[in-house]
Order: sequence, then C-alpha cells, then structure tokens
Amino acid sequence: MTEIYEELRDDNLNFDRKFELMLGRTLEYLGDSKKPRKLKKEIVQDLCVEWAGDGNPNRYIWVNFKEWMQEQMCPTFGDFVMSSSFVNDIFLKFIKNSYNIRDDKKIKLQSASLMKVDVDSKKKKCLVIDKSNDDQDRSWITSDNLVCTIKNFLRYYFECKRADCKNYYKNHVELVDNGMVRLTCYCCNSSTHINLYK
Repeated sequence: MTEIYEELRDDNLNFDRKFELMLGRTLEYLGDSKKPRKLKKEIVQDLCVEWAGDGNPNRYIWVNFKEWMQEQMCPTFGDFVMSSSFVNDIFLKFIKNSYNIRDDKKIKLQSASLMKVDVDSKKKKCLVIDKSNDDQDRSWITSDNLVCTIKNFLRYYFECKRADCKNYYKNHVELVDNGMVRLTCYCCNSSTHINLYK
C-alpha cells in the first residue's frame, strides 16, 4: 500500500497510470469483500441477562437486547433484522423453542417476548424470558448460556450451507411459504431453504 501512495505522489506519473493503480486497488478491495467471512467474536460479547427477582423467580431480562440488535446485528447482516417479521417469527421462536440451558441440554421456554421494563429507573425495551416452572430443572438463565443459544441461532439461520463457503457476513434471511426460511448468501449468492425452527 505504501508503494502505491508513493507512486501516486510522483509528479512524473501520468494521470492514466494513477487511475489504473487506484482502479486496481479498488477492484482488489471489492474482491476481498466477497470472500467468506466468519462472525466477529464481538457479536456475542457483553450480553447482559438479569434475574427479575423473588417476585417473579422464573423471569429473566436481557437488558441490552436493543443495543445488541442495533450495534451488532444490524451492521453485520443489515436493517432487516430489526423488522417485526424477523424478530417475532424467526428470532423469538428460536429462542423460545431451543434455549441452550447447558452445552448438552436445550429447553423450551414458557415465553420470550419484547417488553418495556424498568431498568435503572427508566422504561426500556428488553427481551423478557420466562422459564417454565419445572421442578426437575433448577437451571438458571445466564449471560453465558444466552451466548451459547445466540451462537446456535446464528449458525442455524445465517451460516451459508455450502461447504466451500460457510460465509456469515451480510447474509439475508426471510420467511417464505410453507414454514420455510430462505437464506441468501452475500458471498456466493447461493440460496437455501431452511425449516423455520418451531
């Protein structure tokens, strides 16, 4: 890169050569952007779950859900992840029906829904998770098992299914007919139908 800048500063270099250098660099950059990309680890960092307390012992609140969607999901996949269709019909259904309470155990939650709750004396839109009252399962909802659940969600819906690609970045998912979700890969342009997780 330094060599190119030095050439561009060269007053003896004609315009055509400078244009050719910059065009080549731009095309090279665009080519790189289409290479398969894994998720940044930041996408599952700093997820914050709090217990609602003794008044509702089976309730947990993902307090920074909105910030996570705006700061991690939107820049990675696009604004469509903020749509009610994506949140309600794809994301929340997965969370409710396939929560990784432990590495080796998934549970169905009683509910997972967006609500305004009091956080630090302010009303804030959060993801409220209600765990069923099961005497056989004393597990807690924690930030750690939420991370595991989110990783599985992203792998299930966003990872390109082509073995030679496996891209995540900017992949698009949308509901289609017959309870299916279409995954379109930004990198290889492949399209795959996935069963809606119920």
